[in-house]
Amino acid sequence: MTTRSWWSAGAIGLVLLLVGALMYVLTSRQESRALDGELSRVLAAAEDVDDPPPRQFLARQRPGDQAVEVTPGASPELTRVLGRAVRGTPGRLDATAGDDRPVRVATERRPDGTRWAVAADLAPLRRRQGQLGLALLVAELAGLAGALVTATLLARRAVAPLATALGMQRRFVADASHELRAPLTVLHTRAQLLARRARDRPAERLAGQLDQLVADTRALGEVVEDLLVSAAAEHQPLPDTEVDLAEVAREVVASMSAYAAERQVELGWTAGGSVSGSPWCSTWRRHTGGPWR
Repeated sequence: MTTRSWWSAGAIGLVLLLVGALMYVLTSRQESRALDGELSRVLAAAEDVDDPPPRQFLARQRPGDQAVEVTPGASPELTRVLGRAVRGTPGRLDATAGDDRPVRVATERRPDGTRWAVAADLAPLRRRQGQLGLALLVAELAGLAGALVTATLLARRAVAPLATALGMQRRFVADASHELRAPLTVLHTRAQLLARRARDRPAERLAGQLDQLVADTRALGEVVEDLLVSAAAEHQPLPDTEVDLAEVAREVVASMSAYAAERQVELGWTAGGSVSGSPWCSTWRRHTGGPWR
């Protein structure tokens, strides 16, 4: 996996993390506000402390009375929390009512001087917030995994054309090395022969060999052109072309004769028959100082 893929996956993961955190904060605030609204409605409708909604407890302090009435069944710690709240400033606070039991307490003061307080268990809210956080975490991990897979696939798809191009380049180099080796060897051999013969022969007697040297360079250029055409053929089909094989054989024998003579090998060719009306090369012959074969 490339560095760019890691950066892409990291960026996607960061975006998912920010979105998840924002969703968690907004949802938690919305639920908290809903609970506050419910506590405000309970305080507005309360007439006595004996019948609060489920999982809630009421407290009341009458004007001029120091005693605080609390819903029966409240624990001593919760009773103390409600007593402190109903004597304090009206508002909202979160507290712990023993055994790490979180509660939210809302208080108000009515026009007749009566003070009221209501406490709600925060465990359900905390539990929902935990479930929401876990769900967002799972979604974050799944999104990050999907981003990694997507980035890997995109990276492989992006690298595939480069790998194909490299493969084509290697094949072209291999083909060029194979096709150019023989013409270059012949050209080098003919140039060596001309260099040696030029020392003791007049220039006019070397004219034919110089012409053959020029022909060899032309043939080398044709090989290079064929290689380029062959490379282009991988992208588009080549047109049909008629080739005179006998002429090709004659040119090859003429080109290779100097290289063959250097190794005491004699080359010859004959033409016979036809393919679609054109003559074609029939045989190659080698001679090594003995009879033809």
